[in-house]
Amino acid sequence: MRTALALGHTFDLSLEREIFADSDITLVDGKDDYDPAQVEGILLGTALQLDRAKLAEYPNLKGVMRFGIGYDNVDVAAASDRGITVGIVRDYCVEEVAEHALTSALSLLRALPHWDRNLRAGSWRAGARPRHRRISGLCFGVMGYGLIGREVARKASGLFGEVLIFDPMLETSDNTVDGFPVEPDLGAFLSRVDALTLHAPLTDSTRGIIGDKALRKMRNDAVVINASRGGLVDEAALARALEVGEIAGAAIDTFTTEPINPDNPLLHRPEAILTPHVAWLSEEAEVALRQSAAQDLLAILSGARPNTPVN
Repeated sequence: MRTALALGHTFDLSLEREIFADSDITLVDGKDDYDPAQVEGILLGTALQLDRAKLAEYPNLKGVMRFGIGYDNVDVAAASDRGITVGIVRDYCVEEVAEHALTSALSLLRALPHWDRNLRAGSWRAGARPRHRRISGLCFGVMGYGLIGREVARKASGLFGEVLIFDPMLETSDNTVDGFPVEPDLGAFLSRVDALTLHAPLTDSTRGIIGDKALRKMRNDAVVINASRGGLVDEAALARALEVGEIAGAAIDTFTTEPINPDNPLLHRPEAILTPHVAWLSEEAEVALRQSAAQDLLAILSGARPNTPVN
């Protein structure tokens, strides 16, 4: 029996089973019994690492489709060595993540978490007051100018006085892109922004890019938003920077380890808004993600390429 396997997901698989219904491939939930030798395709969520050893459990595997944009939980080199196609769904949640990043920045800059705690404690504006500045006079920094980076820059341009881009992959002749200024030097970029939102892939060169050194270059009233990949931020360094006042706030939706470790120091920082990797989430985005991943896996198993292959 030709089998496709769903691993590391939180879906009921009803949509996916409808898509597979007219094929000769049976979709099986990884929680159920199955024969690894019959598995030709995998639909993969975020809750499982598909490393070289795990891939070896499936001798007839032809394709892996990620339920999502990132693929740092797939050993792409190991898959390529065996001729296994790996694909992602890159465009299902562009609006949602951009909106999450922008609303997080606005919440922090308007000190909404502080005032919420203040009111619930019965203080009614008593105590130290966080700095408030007019949004139209602030600089919004976008690190990574892919689909989501472009969308959040576009949305932010109607609110912020300046939108500044940093992306070492960009090639520009005049240090502008789509009318936005580009700062090619990371240190200069970090020192200018009032709000920093991350939309970069997780690679060897970007892992931990926001750590002690980067945070010390930022303004002490700046805020950091990560709705991209968890490993981009050194979480211990960020917690320390919040504790000592090197920056004013953070909104983190993705973490180095997910679910978040109970000893993660960010859990003890009231300056941080923490959400459980839901920046992508809307009813529309979930349907688009699940349909696209299932359709692309069927395409791979039919001998075609997915819409967004990574190898």
